[in-house]
Amino acid sequence: IIGGTEGMPVLEAEVKHPVTGLPVRIYDTRSLNRVEQVQHSIIEIQELDAGGLVTAVHTSETSMRWTFKYEMELLLRIAGFQRWQICGDFARRPLTSEKDLMVVFAWRD
Repeated sequence: IIGGTEGMPVLEAEVKHPVTGLPVRIYDTRSLNRVEQVQHSIIEIQELDAGGLVTAVHTSETSMRWTFKYEMELLLRIAGFQRWQICGDFARRPLTSEKDLMVVFAWRD
């Protein structure tokens, strides 16, 4: 989320491992370049034993570019799309919150 905690690991979820049933914690450490609209994340997945001790750690890195609603509309128009629908999820619910997914359907007709 833009404006969220930067540079510090944030616990995103704690779930049960699908095979062992033991706890798994997922942390995200984010940095944001607001000029480039890019968020860089270091994801750390920790597998825990029954006592809560970390037994394995898996990390990955990803960068994601943010595109805002009005920027997307401009890009669609420039790309030659005549119609589009910008929704808040794949069920085509209206985009009303900054926490919504932005899902775009576009047609050239």
